Amino acid sequence: RALVVLRGGLHVRGAGGSGGLRASAGGERGPGCPAPRYGPGRLVLPGGAGADDQDFLRLASKADYILIGERHDNPLDHEVQAKLLELLTAEGRRPVLGLEMLPRQRYDRPLAAFSKGRTSLDELPSRLDWRQTWGFDFSLYAPIFAVAERYSLPVHGLNIPNEVRLGVSRNGLAAVSGREKRELPRSIIPPLPEQRRKLEEFFRMHSGMIAGRQAASDMPLKAQPGVVQASEDRPVPASNRGPAARRGDPFERFLLIQSLWDITMAEQAYSLRRTYAPHKNGRPVVVAVGSGHVEHGHGIAHR
Repeated sequence: RALVVLRGGLHVRGAGGSGGLRASAGGERGPGCPAPRYGPGRLVLPGGAGADDQDFLRLASKADYILIGERHDNPLDHEVQAKLLELLTAEGRRPVLGLEMLPRQRYDRPLAAFSKGRTSLDELPSRLDWRQTWGFDFSLYAPIFAVAERYSLPVHGLNIPNEVRLGVSRNGLAAVSGREKRELPRSIIPPLPEQRRKLEEFFRMHSGMIAGRQAASDMPLKAQPGVVQASEDRPVPASNRGPAARRGDPFERFLLIQSLWDITMAEQAYSLRRTYAPHKNGRPVVVAVGSGHVEHGHGIAHR
């Protein structure tokens, strides 16, 4: 069961039959949304009714996963994430924090040291190679790390390593072997038909930009403006089993990389849930992630 929290102006549909929330960004609008009536940071239920902290906790009490979308460069989004993380902790649920920003398992040791108070918040960016690994300024994410530090919450990366992504982008899945093969998800789960239709339209509109940026594959993903937009605002999960992918068709490469991105995060969140909360009603996994990876119940929630 998943609760999806999205940033202002985005239409929300709860994942797996659950409820959803959106956080007002103070002026944004989106399809199916009325004109904003709330100040920045205010929680709003689907349909436009205002929500308070207790509404959030009521919905969250039924969720195994709480997926909190963000625009990576918006400080308000991270403040909302930190607030919701603190509310859950104060309520006694002590969530596990999963981050899109870091590859899974690679930084478990420094993150564990941080959670146990052996590494300070000031030291953490260098221990995580943050500038190279993610790229967006660490100060944006400091509020959520501060909550994790204050309450000694477990923190884990969720994503696929950049070098694996680059290898697949250049040569396809068949060329991945050895240690890097172990980083791949166990299966490729295709997108819902409605999502694929929308993503095909999106790709046609932006194909030149996306293909050009993917061709510059030596650049870190978050340094590629076209791919950043696609990754954080328009998740593109799909299979690369067709012949177009084997020929290196840009669209199929695009679908495959975005698919690996979403599926890996879903798989790791599921693994964390089993590790920290093997029994019913245990600790939830809170996922901090770009809004596109959870919008309309697609991306992570679907997987």
